[in-house]
Amino acid sequence: MADPLRAGIPEAVRALRAADIRVLMITGDYPSTAQAIARQARLAEGTLLTGDALAAMTARELRACIAGMALLPLLLGWPVLLPMHIVFLELMIDPACTLAFENHGPDPDSMRAPPRAPDAPLVGGAALLRAGLHGIVALAHVIAAWLWASGALAPEAARAFAFTALVGANLALMFAHAARRQPNPMLWMIATGTLAALLAVIYLPALAAVFHFAPLSVAQLLAGAGAGLSLAVWSLLLKLAQRLR
Repeated sequence: MADPLRAGIPEAVRALRAADIRVLMITGDYPSTAQAIARQARLAEGTLLTGDALAAMTARELRACIAGMALLPLLLGWPVLLPMHIVFLELMIDPACTLAFENHGPDPDSMRAPPRAPDAPLVGGAALLRAGLHGIVALAHVIAAWLWASGALAPEAARAFAFTALVGANLALMFAHAARRQPNPMLWMIATGTLAALLAVIYLPALAAVFHFAPLSVAQLLAGAGAGLSLAVWSLLLKLAQRLR
């Protein structure tokens, strides 16, 4: 079985490098598979960096390699995100992108908005700044949740608390970006399924053991979710500031 590259990828990599842009490939493939794909993309002269190599790196080396909640725990000695945590987040984010957003109609007032300039970039500076601010604020919320939980709860419970905040922050971002759009039943279905799955991995012993979680009290669960969901307040304030401007 083979999943070949799209046509034009080697040329695109060559053009990026000519523009002095560093090109990286991040994949969950087996290392030899990743190297074969990298050769097809003309990335063969690059360095292959595996999870084992990351674990053996010093803090200085890590700073040069890795984005956020994946880096800070390694630098500060906090419990890191495990592969199952990443899989859980992907099972929430990917359906939201493909089922809820990509298949959703345009904003109701799109025909009343001024037209885009023909030479305007697809993703402008304002959009990048807004996305960056959302990411920074989400990171701050999750770090604050972890800092509180690490001093008040056992390690496994603290991890569950911080992960609940992380899931809540992602849900808040999803709904914040869908706020101006038409009602989206699929988004609510994804959110409901995500919350049900979160309860399962926290309170079902077999799943909790895989995720290295410990059960939270109802108050702790609501506090963790609230820490993440409160990100929606910042998003609404940002939108209000844009409208006033």
